[in-house]
Amino acid sequence: MSLGHIDRYKVGRETKLGYILLKDGNEYFLHHNECNGRLLYSGDYVDAFLYADKQGRVAATLYPPLVEGGQINFLEVKWSVTVILYGVLSILSKSSVSHDGKEMSEGAINNFKQFLISSLRTKLFNHFINNFCK
Repeated sequence: MSLGHIDRYKVGRETKLGYILLKDGNEYFLHHNECNGRLLYSGDYVDAFLYADKQGRVAATLYPPLVEGGQINFLEVKWSVTVILYGVLSILSKSSVSHDGKEMSEGAINNFKQFLISSLRTKLFNHFINNFCK
């Protein structure tokens, strides 16, 4: 298994949710959403990237990664910081308008507040605030 790397796999079969990729007697799941617009057939060969999904299961994607395992690269993290900072400003100003100009629901505002509170409790967030928001 080449977790965190691009490798060549054979398409074994299609399922309701995606495809089963084969390599060295192992099977890996490739969801339809991770096919990068490609329609695959049994017997095709694809270059896929293996990663651990949110539940810790090994999954495949045909989207190229920004960096592979063992590599060092500088990546721009812009959107997340913008959203967090916008959310902080929105909460502080008691505004309920989201970044795209639409009204945020009460549930969305409460969810974001809970996220912000839990983030404030982490050392990583404190490190971010101390080093980048002065």
